[in-house]
Amino acid sequence: MPGIATLKIRQTNTVTGCVKDTICVVTVNSKPKTMVSGSSTVCLSSSLETYSVTKKSGYSYFWYPPKIGIIMGSQKDDSVNVLWTNTGIDTIRVSINNGITGCIRDTFIIVSIVNAIKPVIASFGNQNVLCKGDSRGLECLTDAQSYQWKRNGKIIEGATDKIYLAFEAGDYSAQIKSGLCEGESDILELIEYDVPKPVIIGEKEVMSGSTEQVYQVSIIGMKSTLWSVSDNAIIKGDQKSNQVKIQFPEPGLVKITAKQESIIGCTGEDSLFILVKSISDVNESQYSSHIFTISPNPIGESDQLQLHFSEISNQDITIELLDILGSVHSSNTLQAGSESCIIPVQGLSSGMYMLRVRMNNGMFIEKVIVN
Repeated sequence: MPGIATLKIRQTNTVTGCVKDTICVVTVNSKPKTMVSGSSTVCLSSSLETYSVTKKSGYSYFWYPPKIGIIMGSQKDDSVNVLWTNTGIDTIRVSINNGITGCIRDTFIIVSIVNAIKPVIASFGNQNVLCKGDSRGLECLTDAQSYQWKRNGKIIEGATDKIYLAFEAGDYSAQIKSGLCEGESDILELIEYDVPKPVIIGEKEVMSGSTEQVYQVSIIGMKSTLWSVSDNAIIKGDQKSNQVKIQFPEPGLVKITAKQESIIGCTGEDSLFILVKSISDVNESQYSSHIFTISPNPIGESDQLQLHFSEISNQDITIELLDILGSVHSSNTLQAGSESCIIPVQGLSSGMYMLRVRMNNGMFIEKVIVN
């Protein structure tokens, strides 16, 4: 134990029998007492790990090189920086010398070096395309305890799930943590592209049963086009061409839609509403405007729609107001001998409607716009 001790030495002359005692006072000093501080489990990475001991005046230090690491900088300070170069178990050892007493002591720490994490991220569909106004799902394919998504190197607040839905173009990455190890993925760039804006060209008013009508869109820069129509019309020929022929067998309101996909995968569509008219047993040149008038048209939600016939009718007339899906919103019967009626539009949503007038000499359809 450290302290002061007395050492008594007795010398005896075996010839004369004389004895002499000699006393020696010995000071016993302590070895340096310290422990190595630092991480005992580290991740293999390009970052330096620092190990240290308590610095004391008059002490000197020497750090022994580890087997699977490199000491960066001086080996003779009270701390040392180590770059681990491989996985495994190694020892950080230091020799501490008390320059006053000359006492020396070695101390060490055992370190476990494990593989670092390099997360991998991917976009849904493995595309870096972000269609304008749309979103693109991103997923971290590496399992971890926690996730943090970044855009252009900055943390995205609240983006802490394995999957992130991106609405903006930019450079995305995911930082993850598993156990003591952290890692950040490579950059995944999302590039924003405009969506197709097809414009359907063709007649907006046709006669039922007439010859097929041609409708078309531009295909410049497009990968594909797909046409569709509501039930009361028929597409003749290839509906995947930039040009189609459509037949309108019955009067009513027909919706034509052209959906296009660009070469890079963005989609957009255009719709056109076609008013299909019919006048049975009446010369085709006779239009509804010669028989009745509608006012006002367009009409506000708080106004009243007035239907006025050019001649007093000698028959009952059925008057219906339908939306573009064919749902009847009001139905009235104009009695024989009357020449006008009021059609209520209160409560109707803004949009296009059709007024269907049935009488003995035919059926007439007119567009009504509600603002």
